[in-house]
Amino acid sequence: ASVYMNLANLVSEFGPSLHEKAVTLFSYGSGALASIFSIHPSTSPTEVDARFSLQTMQSVLQISQRLQQRLKRTPQDLTLALMAREKSHAGSSSFKPTYSIDDLVVGAYYLEEITPSYERIYRRKTSN
Repeated sequence: ASVYMNLANLVSEFGPSLHEKAVTLFSYGSGALASIFSIHPSTSPTEVDARFSLQTMQSVLQISQRLQQRLKRTPQDLTLALMAREKSHAGSSSFKPTYSIDDLVVGAYYLEEITPSYERIYRRKTSN
């Protein structure tokens, strides 16, 4: 997954300037196998659906800006989150998270509950 996240970051930073450049991707696991391949991004509208053009992907990804918008949390916040997660795995089949969704971005999906029959119900945040 990290190789594709790095590819997304490359497109986010350089967008259309990657046109016809050779991009080599190398990925290795914890074992003896690895993969290496090369891609040549194209900006030609006849070759690619406009939704997947380098320019569109760059404008949608905005990875640097999104990373800068992250909220800083304290170690105590992490401890509380881990305690809540531990409580959710206490053996009961049903579960309803107690965390606030106030800090989620609009459009984010979140777990609303797990029913007694282990059905996971998700919702999408619609407004602040």
